[in-house]
Amino acid sequence: MSPTGPHHRPTGRRGTLPVIVASAMLLLVGTVAAVTGSTPASAMTQSVVVPFGSSWSYLDDGSDQGTRWRNLGFDDAAWATGAGELGYGDGDETTVVSYGPQRWHKYATTYFRRSVTLTNVADIADASLTVTYDDGAVIYINGTEVRSMNMPQTFDYATYGGTTDEGSISVAVDPALLVEGENVIAVEMHQANRTSSDISFDAELRVTRNDVPATTTTTTAQTTTTVAPGDSTWVYLDDGSDQGTAWQSRTFADGTWKRGTGEFGYGDGDETTIVSYGPDRWNKFAATYFRGRYPLTNTGSITSASLRLTYDDGVVVYLNGTEVHRDNMPAKFDY
Repeated sequence: MSPTGPHHRPTGRRGTLPVIVASAMLLLVGTVAAVTGSTPASAMTQSVVVPFGSSWSYLDDGSDQGTRWRNLGFDDAAWATGAGELGYGDGDETTVVSYGPQRWHKYATTYFRRSVTLTNVADIADASLTVTYDDGAVIYINGTEVRSMNMPQTFDYATYGGTTDEGSISVAVDPALLVEGENVIAVEMHQANRTSSDISFDAELRVTRNDVPATTTTTTAQTTTTVAPGDSTWVYLDDGSDQGTAWQSRTFADGTWKRGTGEFGYGDGDETTIVSYGPDRWNKFAATYFRGRYPLTNTGSITSASLRLTYDDGVVVYLNGTEVHRDNMPAKFDY
């Protein structure tokens, strides 16, 4: 299982008031049909054409770039380049961008561009762009706006975003916007205010293609199924207790735990289910536990699975008692 996909980046390290957020989505890919005959069979294949950590051109001088910078054919040769994650203020950036000469009056806007070459675009059935952002963002594909987050209807280079927010979002891209050959992804990131402490940007582009193999007698097709969407029901324990390791197993009795739907957490104001941090706001519980049960059938046909997490700050993920991922945690730890 690959622990990939959208996630909130840890905020507690920045010295702000601690928050905790949690939700998850489980995706399965498997063989779902067998067709016998002599007619061609179609299948869908997904590929990452721009992975996270790719190189981007960026402009961080506080200038007004108008609208031409979003388009194909714009010359960004004079812009700086760097690999994602790009930003400042969190300490985990691969490429640090500038906020200007005054830390109390930071530039409102930073611009990012990347070209990607696509072939056989007529075969592309759908596409998605997953963007890590902080605070406001506007996303363009070949000059056309496809999504805006935390921005007013009318804005320019000097506009600060409406709210302090960070996270990751997956945006559907209309395949009709893609062209044969060079395409350009353009994103402008806006700070929430002139004293905002940080900025973050990275992106991943995925495309799904219709493949038509040669005529065969037996063919199989694959499909991706969401078995646990992000707003699923989970049981959770938020009493600060030591649960040892038994709670990680499939057979653990969690009937006395609380129940709620994602997103879980406290401190951000957008939680569906608010969990407790204990009686002392200055000495919050270190660990909160979450468990979800999801019946599966025909597991022999599952070829891959991925769990997309929203988390803050450290996380350890177990599947049927086996650890499959951890982030921002030491080699040894307890409750």
